[in-house]
Amino acid sequence: MEENIRDFDEAYKNDDMRKEYLAFSQFMQNAFISEDGYIIDTGNFQTVNLELIELVYRKIKKHPIIWKLFFMVA
Repeated sequence: MEENIRDFDEAYKNDDMRKEYLAFSQFMQNAFISEDGYIIDTGNFQTVNLELIELVYRKIKKHPIIWKLFFMVA
């Protein structure tokens, strides 16, 4: 999983992909980070997103039934 997450640099060079990624990034940050919260002390949106994805992934692995009941959309 971690290799797939980190392997988006080539795709990110495309302008359409960049816009889509930034929109998804804003959604994820607004959905999972409180207004007063933070993920890491330093870094850019890419490092924040990487850490956020890894945190969410660990939570899903820890509590799969809760995630399936409340957050599965399809």
